[in-house]
Amino acid sequence: MLYFRQVEAKQKLQFGASLMIEKLSYRWAMLGLGWLAYFSFGMINTSLAPLTLIIRSDLNLTYTQFGTILGAWPLTYIAVSYVEGIMIDRFGIRKSVAVGVLLLALSVFLRSFAVDFATLFTAVAVFGLGGPMISIGLPKLIALWFSGRERGTAAGIYMTGSTLGNSFSLALTNSVIFPLTGSWQNTFRMYAVGALAIAVIWYILGRDIPQFGDDNKGVKNQSTGGNFAKVMHFRDVWVVVIIGFAAFVILHGLRNWLPLIFELNGMTAADAGFLASLPSLIGVVGSIALNRMAVRLNSKKPLILTLLAVTGVGIYIMGTSTGLVLWVSLIVYGFCSGALTPLMMLVLMDNRDVGKELMGAAGGLYFTIGEIGGFSGPFIMGYVKDYTGSFLFGIILLAVFVEVMLIPAFILRERKSTSAQRAN
Repeated sequence: MLYFRQVEAKQKLQFGASLMIEKLSYRWAMLGLGWLAYFSFGMINTSLAPLTLIIRSDLNLTYTQFGTILGAWPLTYIAVSYVEGIMIDRFGIRKSVAVGVLLLALSVFLRSFAVDFATLFTAVAVFGLGGPMISIGLPKLIALWFSGRERGTAAGIYMTGSTLGNSFSLALTNSVIFPLTGSWQNTFRMYAVGALAIAVIWYILGRDIPQFGDDNKGVKNQSTGGNFAKVMHFRDVWVVVIIGFAAFVILHGLRNWLPLIFELNGMTAADAGFLASLPSLIGVVGSIALNRMAVRLNSKKPLILTLLAVTGVGIYIMGTSTGLVLWVSLIVYGFCSGALTPLMMLVLMDNRDVGKELMGAAGGLYFTIGEIGGFSGPFIMGYVKDYTGSFLFGIILLAVFVEVMLIPAFILRERKSTSAQRAN
């Protein structure tokens, strides 16, 4: 009996060593694949915004209706993210993210057949079925494959996939893709082909980290046995969720309407799309630089407070300025806002109450509440435009709301993992 126990212990040790080697050798490849998946998320997410003027005219939609359509997928997201967060914990990121990207491709393909408010709303809502698989699955990828300072770098890098995807569709839809395809319907079909290709690449090359014997079973049982209920009892998780909610309100509210706002101010569709893409492009730099800085800080709270304060001011200046001041405000807003979501996810990953075992459930809670803001932002902006005839009042509301988030940020307590937990 002792002999068999020694053999089993040796096998576990060898298997653990092989897992460590696999993580070290393939972790950056997994990060690259995750980046591609998030690129498809961002690309399809904002593919509707540059075409607002022409689609709203073709389908005879009010601003409120179009704002509701822009917020359709967050509504679906809210309904399914809890279940999908548990599914990710149970079935792994490889299958989950592949299904997620396929659903994104289906969503943008269905948009090409829209003929009225209901059909376009439904097509955009399908995006919300696939979105959680990606936006919840990828933080779990970072938590599993990276630790220590590398985790902060990886968190900043993978988030740039979404922001560059946003920039891609905002900048190139009206200047390149729409002229090439000849219609907004064919533009959506081209985006569907791109997302489908990314899904195939992910499924072929992506991996899950295997677990030894009963360890894997334990994680699955724990995940389905109440992880979501556990994270709901953590006070500091809720503080992060509230701040994340505000980030979603402003990101969705501004990003989806900026091309139209600039067009209504006299810009061409191509110029408006390029200028609207600027915050996302600058956000890439902010996401990487500020998250690398955050890992080195003893406390992330001062950085969070600074980002919130500057973002609110940047939004207000953006809505009330022109010329060089507008460009500067877009750059400042993009640099700060681009780092908010990855920074809040990093706070969750480093929280000793959460850890990698509960990251799927914590991410599910974060994005469930956050996407309420994802719906609210575009809807409020559209409603205020219909009610007042101007986007300015909506922009001021967003700026004030961001500054209010300084209150929960002040009471955030950072419960850091031990070095041993981070290493795992």
